[in-house]
Amino acid sequence: MKKKSFIIVCIGLVIIIASGLYLNRKDRSSSHLFFKGDTSKVLPQDQDRKNTYIIGVSQLPMTMQPYLQLTEGSRVVNDLVFPSLAKKTKGDYQYQLAKSIVFQEDTHSARIKMDSNSFFSDGCKMTVEDVIYSFMFFNHSSIAYDNKAIYTCIKGMSEYQMGSSDVISGITKISDQEIQIDFIKKSWEMFQAFELPILHPQDHDYSVFDMRKTQLGSGAYKLDKHTLYQEIELIKNNYSHQSAPYKTIKVVPADLNQLESQNLDTMIINQTQLEEIKNLGSYQISQQGMKDQDFILFNLNNEEIADVQKRREMAESIDTKVLFKEAYETGQQSVGLLSGDKEAPNYLSLMKSKKHSLNKSIIFQFSYEGTQQSLYEALTKQLANVGVNVEGRKKPINTSTVEETDVSLYYYSGQIDTLLDNWDLSEFYFQLDGKSLLEAGDLLERYLTEQTYAIPLHYENYYIAHLCDKKDLGLLNDIY
Repeated sequence: MKKKSFIIVCIGLVIIIASGLYLNRKDRSSSHLFFKGDTSKVLPQDQDRKNTYIIGVSQLPMTMQPYLQLTEGSRVVNDLVFPSLAKKTKGDYQYQLAKSIVFQEDTHSARIKMDSNSFFSDGCKMTVEDVIYSFMFFNHSSIAYDNKAIYTCIKGMSEYQMGSSDVISGITKISDQEIQIDFIKKSWEMFQAFELPILHPQDHDYSVFDMRKTQLGSGAYKLDKHTLYQEIELIKNNYSHQSAPYKTIKVVPADLNQLESQNLDTMIINQTQLEEIKNLGSYQISQQGMKDQDFILFNLNNEEIADVQKRREMAESIDTKVLFKEAYETGQQSVGLLSGDKEAPNYLSLMKSKKHSLNKSIIFQFSYEGTQQSLYEALTKQLANVGVNVEGRKKPINTSTVEETDVSLYYYSGQIDTLLDNWDLSEFYFQLDGKSLLEAGDLLERYLTEQTYAIPLHYENYYIAHLCDKKDLGLLNDIY
């Protein structure tokens, strides 16, 4: 009996470990199934096609170095070939090549331990030298990288980017598997710094930074062929501990006609194409939330609204489900601040449901475009029930913030990341000291809800078609 129990436990552990290794990401498959599809309508495939996963993208990498760009095709390739230390998804972070990332010294620095099981496609084990090399490569003055501005949050990075220093003073090797990054100040950019693709020079020369050099990755796949503007072919990285569900992955230009012939396994489709894809029958359709969200923001320049208790009192009097229903015809309701579909804890789960009698008048600034007008009308009805009179004020053209101190609330559409450095996050950073990166997303969601700087409303969807009998790798999630 004990032997049988031991076997069951072992099997359970294998399942848990295997699930953690699946392309080194949790919840990879596309969420929010919109249309189920019919597997019986999938055409028979020969063995080669069964072992190949074909992704259609709007734009292939325009150079032989996909890691230097942020196009749809580049992001798909980087996810499979050149993973980073960590990656943000659905408002939280997940480790990729890092084993742990812990903030310390009042969060002005982060101590990073590498995953000792990460190997590049030439069999070399990942070390701190590869991480330091990657930061130096992408930020070198001779390298054209789309995302350089983010990394100026690291001490000494600006001097290195300008060529006045040969080293990055804020990056220190602790051991072969541990590194420390020191930041200039506590800002949200320091979290984005962990998403840099990690490279390994094939010639093992860490002193030369040349765009023509061949760089290797430690993902589940490696680059095999790259025909500019036509196709990228990836094959298994035999040294990777990550599961590679398909022998070959091809990234090609998206073409709706290729869905009709089932020559594509997945691609992003327009809303206008939904019925056409449904009629094909062989593809399931899922919907994914865009990163841009709609919010009602509190004007912190207003003396009364500057009081967090007043903000929270008003927020607790607003039913966002009703606002969403009355103002939006498409998309989904946001339940979280960091990500519209962030699982609990999120704004709705953290915000208490109370009603207060406020007995006052406020000004809501918005444009008179249809959706915003509907929001104003719904907001007016709701707050009237708790004694608040809402006056509308037209938003000035080409402005996203307000300076008028008499405005209490205003409409905003955009990414939460652009707002974070405008708010006082000092208490959040204090709480983060000694915490891991994996705890950061939930801590920030809770802090922002407590401070009530914003009320999430809505985000638009984009749609992903996926051939019914193929494994959904979720590679087009979090693109937009």
